[in-house]
Amino acid sequence: MTLAQMQIQLDQAAEDVVSLLKKRRDQGDRHHVVLAESCTAGLIAATLGRIAGVSEFLAGSAVVYQIETKARWLSVNESALIDPGPVSRVVAEQMADGVLRITPHASISLSITGHLGPGAPADLDGIVWCGVAMAGRITETQMLHLPADTGAGSAGAGITGAGNAGAEQAGGDFVAELEEAAGRLADTVGVSIRRYRQQLATLMALSFLAERLRPSH
Repeated sequence: MTLAQMQIQLDQAAEDVVSLLKKRRDQGDRHHVVLAESCTAGLIAATLGRIAGVSEFLAGSAVVYQIETKARWLSVNESALIDPGPVSRVVAEQMADGVLRITPHASISLSITGHLGPGAPADLDGIVWCGVAMAGRITETQMLHLPADTGAGSAGAGITGAGNAGAEQAGGDFVAELEEAAGRLADTVGVSIRRYRQQLATLMALSFLAERLRPSH
């Protein structure tokens, strides 16, 4: 799936959330949603912000990228941030509860925390936790496992020079240029992986919120 195709799906997911909030409003059950975003760095709020009329429902978003910010802004327990760590069910729960607590006019919160790589530890690579808190209800969480890192960070490995002894210096320069180019390619691929994962995490988080907004839930 291309990034452009993903954007179309993101817009649809955001439309679904806003549509469900409008239906609840029309039934006398108005809600304001507040977000606590870590790995998506505000992308969920930005995606919802593309939808006309969302200002009636979107209270705002706390982008708590660092551990210290999670603790200071949202009162996430510092011991939980150490063990099991920021990418965990308990931290997602506390982020959702914390941002709802400091936003009195909001009645629903969505949190997200994860490790999107590239180069993440194997046991955390692509792991994302979402939480949804609603006033008067138990906070719900969901773990998402995004596609694995492609390993593009090793693109520069194994490049060697070739040529006769008289061209040793020129060959060395050529190898250095190849290694530099491979490094740039790895960085570009890494950025693409991260961007794709941020979009995918946003899509899954919006879908998780939509499910909690449906009448049957």
